Amino acid sequence: MKMMRLKLTLIAALVFSIPAISTELDAEDEFDSLNREDLKALFAEPKLAKGFLIGKISSDAYNQDQKGKLRAWLNEGRKGWGVAFFHTNGGSCGKLLYTWGIGPKLHLKDIVVFHAKKNLILKSVVLGPAGHIDLDTGEGSHNKAGMFGGRYKPDLHFSHMKNDFMFLSEMDGSRFIFPMN
Repeated sequence: MKMMRLKLTLIAALVFSIPAISTELDAEDEFDSLNREDLKALFAEPKLAKGFLIGKISSDAYNQDQKGKLRAWLNEGRKGWGVAFFHTNGGSCGKLLYTWGIGPKLHLKDIVVFHAKKNLILKSVVLGPAGHIDLDTGEGSHNKAGMFGGRYKPDLHFSHMKNDFMFLSEMDGSRFIFPMN
């Protein structure tokens, strides 16, 4: 019954582009209210992601379809951020906010990776061109030392091709879904 209610809440948010109301979580906005079960359902049922972008998003697609247009997902204070949901190559689900920076850089914010025992929460990560991060561990090219453990397997890659053409993409078996306006 609880799973059915969560699916109905997620479906309402996805299909009708209105914020879902939940009495179970005291969240700031719809992004905050999405939990492990919601994201597992989204990745288990591809039809729930109808109208979403899958795999990667360019800076142009972000500017056209996400930047300032995700009223159903984000409160006013998060208005300029993009939203991504992911399933890591280590089997965890999560969510993050992102935006493109000058330099070029990819800014990741409020990364939540739902693990079986203890969730990983990263507040702010900045990736440079050709940057990458293993979302299961939080290790990546943003770390000063640049050394990775033997089990490093990045999930997210940031590419800067030329001029202002940049994109965020999945890698090594991870999956990304980007809600559109």
